[in-house]
Amino acid sequence: MRSMVSSSSSKGIAAIVGVGPNLGRSITRKFAHEGYVVAILASDLGRLSRFADEIARDEKAQVFAIRIDCSDSRLQRLLARTMAALQLLRPPRGLLREVPRRLPSPRSAPSTAPSR
Repeated sequence: MRSMVSSSSSKGIAAIVGVGPNLGRSITRKFAHEGYVVAILASDLGRLSRFADEIARDEKAQVFAIRIDCSDSRLQRLLARTMAALQLLRPPRGLLREVPRRLPSPRSAPSTAPSR
């Protein structure tokens, strides 16, 4: 956790799951800049900690780095329980999960065409 301001001045909590160096990092910065306490979650704690340090320093915000393998269904359930517990403290305004790098190809995706 990188804390630069008191939580009483924040707009709320933003949790961003699957944070990477591009989109997730930019979204984290935007929420921190807007005054939210931000929790960033991904599997690489070293990288997350660097992002948290940088963004907390630049935006004078609270940024929490939490290691989690977002593809593990057991951890997804744990994340859901954690978010429910956080709501008791201060409800998050939203939860964002970054889109995976590789989307399924059109051939492997289920058809959405109407059946005849």
